[in-house]
Amino acid sequence: MSTPYRRNMARLSAKIFNNATPLSVNSETVQRMTEQLTVKPYELDKKFINYYPPFKEMTLLTRYLRILGLYRDEHLDFKEEIIRSQAARGKVKPKKGEGKGKKA
Repeated sequence: MSTPYRRNMARLSAKIFNNATPLSVNSETVQRMTEQLTVKPYELDKKFINYYPPFKEMTLLTRYLRILGLYRDEHLDFKEEIIRSQAARGKVKPKKGEGKGKKA
């Protein structure tokens, strides 16, 4: 009969020295591992292969929610503030077509 201290020390030394601890066939970890190994791998499962995140829909949804005031996009707010402050100082980049060679 072993004490709990002895079992814990044996388990700890097995972890340190990469020795496998003997598991009974009926233990929960063995049952869980066999269940995981019998599941179809992700590489062969069609729902994982054909999944593509809905980027376009999410972008449109966040823009609409931002217009309504229900979503706060701090990065976009920052970019707009930079453009606004540059325009206030007169440092706005000229629009395409307006520029150096043309005089009005």
